[in-house]
Amino acid sequence: MDENEQYAIEVLKSLTCQVEKIEESSIEGEKRPDFLVSIADEQHIIELKTKDMSRESYENIFETINVSGVCTCSIKLERENKYSKVISNAKSQLENYNLETFSFKILWLHSVGSDSRIHMEQFKHSLFGIKTLVDFDYKNGARECYFFAQSDFYRYKNILDAAFITRDGFLQLCLNPYSENYHQIKVSALFQALESQNQLDPIQLAEDNIIYYADSDMPRSNTESSLKYLKEKYGYPNLMVIPMESISAHSILPN
Repeated sequence: MDENEQYAIEVLKSLTCQVEKIEESSIEGEKRPDFLVSIADEQHIIELKTKDMSRESYENIFETINVSGVCTCSIKLERENKYSKVISNAKSQLENYNLETFSFKILWLHSVGSDSRIHMEQFKHSLFGIKTLVDFDYKNGARECYFFAQSDFYRYKNILDAAFITRDGFLQLCLNPYSENYHQIKVSALFQALESQNQLDPIQLAEDNIIYYADSDMPRSNTESSLKYLKEKYGYPNLMVIPMESISAHSILPN
């Protein structure tokens, strides 16, 4: 058992969960989820995926630092294939593992390393299809819009009920509002065991006017149609998409 699995187990036990490590399959090529989790009368199947900075990224940073002393990185915050692929692989493991009794299926996305915050945000953008919208004519016209773009929660709505997104010092359990089990997991003992800051329910955020929510059935590839719908829904006639980036800097401190 590696340190990331141990971290997940410790978190779950702190929530009064009983955690059982699922045995590896004896069938060649078959991969199973990581944990069977019990709390109250509920069962949750969890697959843990961990994202660290790639070796190539580390090498590029050190190469740049050796030349200039500082490396600055700028990354667009949006759904990317490399993050969606991680989610897709986990989805397959959860999809192919079933119990005789009802259980919730949860993905756990854990980010480590110096870019852990960025990885965590990219996972969140991939799950929810987030874009930032703004109407400069209004004080409260800028906020994130969930499900504006293609989203993995919608794509895998028949499998993923929720997802933990974590890094050192941060944890949120994100609900999938498109899951048929949304209302059940929202009142589950696992979700209720978390403090409010560790819960992410997009429908509640939308009701509290913290986010925009694109609940239309329009194709997510049609940006203009989605904007038109949201302008009418929220009464902001000049809404536009603002690309968001995360900027980080790296340097080597002298001994």
